[in-house]
Amino acid sequence: MCYVRNIVLACAVLYAASSFAETKSKSAKEAAAERLARKGRAEEAVKIYKELLNEDQGNAAIVSALAELQAKLGRYNEAAALYAALFTKKVRKLRAQRQRGLSDEALHIYHKIDTMPHGNPRASVEVADALMSAGKVDWARKELEKALSIDPGYADAYFYLGKNYQMKGDLRAAAGALEKAVELNPSNYYARNNLGGLYMQMDRLDQATGQFTAAVEVKKDNALSHYNLAVVSVIKGRYPQAVKHLQDALTYAPADMNARGLLAIVYFEKLQDYRSALRVYERILSDKTDITGREALAIQERIARCKEEIKKGGTSKSRNPDMGNRR
Repeated sequence: MCYVRNIVLACAVLYAASSFAETKSKSAKEAAAERLARKGRAEEAVKIYKELLNEDQGNAAIVSALAELQAKLGRYNEAAALYAALFTKKVRKLRAQRQRGLSDEALHIYHKIDTMPHGNPRASVEVADALMSAGKVDWARKELEKALSIDPGYADAYFYLGKNYQMKGDLRAAAGALEKAVELNPSNYYARNNLGGLYMQMDRLDQATGQFTAAVEVKKDNALSHYNLAVVSVIKGRYPQAVKHLQDALTYAPADMNARGLLAIVYFEKLQDYRSALRVYERILSDKTDITGREALAIQERIARCKEEIKKGGTSKSRNPDMGNRR
């Protein structure tokens, strides 16, 4: 037993030593890169920083140092990509901490990107997305306009421009930007789904249906578009169609309580199919982990009502479930 214990202890010591040596080696590499950069041997320093970044992609100090060197070497596109990734990471961290706006550190990084004469539209779009999440909608639009000045056919820039206009409440301009995004990249089902949502808000239901249907054709397991097709069907009074779309949504996203809740409402209120409504309400009650006391009480009342209706014989669907269809 003593012999085994000694071997285990020896292995632990060797592992600790190797870990320390690895850390020390990385630190030595970083110090070497810094020395080379100071001596004007930027290319050699870049090579080392890239090696370090491959080993530790989350190291902000290495990303920043590499971006600065690439900018000094005139490789502004590469520098912009690195700064954009760093900026996005800083903003996400602030959002995770529930902080609003931008920290001084994030603003410093943004200033570097903003003043850099780069031609990287992807970097500008990435920065714009982060700025919008930080509430800097006007700053974000400036970045998106920069991306489109670099590449007028960059579909992602139009996609985020649509989001930007929507945040400002300009639905017509948002729809125009998303229409361009879809034209340039018809397979972007996110853009199609967002455009369909805008059409719904604008009461352009047939066009909304067209976009949601196209989104499902691009990606069949896109549960959100199935759900949105159900919403349009409910608005139009086409309740059996709504049920089918909601069942499709739940096939691909079984935990989607929005879809399950709407399905229960359609069964209960629109089709008077109380047996089906009962099954769905009971499933919601058993599966929804974050249900509030008020929600639980409302569902229990619906369950009781379903049972009453079933006893009275109210189990069939309404005679004309599509009554009142729109368009």
